[in-house]
Amino acid sequence: MCAVAALGIASCHEPIRFEDAIERLRLGYWTMLREGSLRQDLAATLPRLIVAGVNLQRLILVTDSMSPDDVEEHGHMDYVVRRAISLGLTPLQAIQSVTLNAAACSGLDQEVGGIAPGRCADIVLIDDLQGCHVTEVLIGGKKVARNGVSDVNSEPIALPQELLHSLHVSMTISADTFKIAAPNPTPKVRVMELVNQTITAERIVDFNATAGVISANLYDDILKVAMFDRHQGSPEVAFGFLQGFGAKLGAVGLTANLDENTLMVVGSDDGDMALCANALLEAGGGIAIADRGVILEKLEFPFGGIFSLHPWQEVGRGLRRTQLRLKEMGSSFDKPIFVLSFLPFVTLPALRITARGLVRAKERKIVALFAD
Repeated sequence: MCAVAALGIASCHEPIRFEDAIERLRLGYWTMLREGSLRQDLAATLPRLIVAGVNLQRLILVTDSMSPDDVEEHGHMDYVVRRAISLGLTPLQAIQSVTLNAAACSGLDQEVGGIAPGRCADIVLIDDLQGCHVTEVLIGGKKVARNGVSDVNSEPIALPQELLHSLHVSMTISADTFKIAAPNPTPKVRVMELVNQTITAERIVDFNATAGVISANLYDDILKVAMFDRHQGSPEVAFGFLQGFGAKLGAVGLTANLDENTLMVVGSDDGDMALCANALLEAGGGIAIADRGVILEKLEFPFGGIFSLHPWQEVGRGLRRTQLRLKEMGSSFDKPIFVLSFLPFVTLPALRITARGLVRAKERKIVALFAD
């Protein structure tokens, strides 16, 4: 941590324990604690920081991403402030941690982050300090929202046409696309075992491949994962296996994933996986669930394969339906889609998958699917 700071890195949003947070504060880092859709770290960090009595001038509260369904249900930064207050931070400290501290970290505190002469008149009016429910929002001194409703009459922007329906792969996808030939009747296969929502472990599992192929195994909660290359045009498919997702389903696919944003399909049935993949290619991207030859849920992201063209509230309702469907199919995770979106994220331990193959994150090394 000292060496990293000496190189000029001034902030970190990765503390997940009290020990992580206090170490960064003592070393002069702008220390960001997350409370959002992907991670909720305040309960494990903030109360002990308060008890320790450390200076919180360099504390910043962040979301590190909030999904639209959570924003609609809980709020955004106002929710984070309320959460921090409920854990013992004073209202003024909580508000400072999302305004002045954040502005100072970015070198913008002479323009935003506080209400003072010469600053931009970007102001939120709240009902009371404890509840922190926003009643009005002013930008540049002009009212832009009241009681959660925007007063801005915005015109639709012209989208670059080349980014609409830009999701392509250099192959025709069928059920046969997802067949994985086995090197022998009892191959040893590398499997991504879910430790929690974002972390995996590498396991070596003996597969039965007497038919010459290796398949998903719902009995042992092992699903097949297929990653397609939309960026370099490779005709190859990268395969992996995932254990611990919980859902008993034919297939689920998504094109918004960290950091690949390519077509990824997870499932147990090759026909459903092909159905799911082709549905997403036709839509230009998004999220889809298929089972027994039927598309059960579909969210379309035609802009770059990662953005919807519908209002965020509508997207949030669709995302909520999709998460609920996966939980009804057996996944124990609170937000199953986010579990899958992290599978290609090679900055987290231990075994990940990209369009180039399986990756041991800590070694920065591509490894083979078969461990024989």
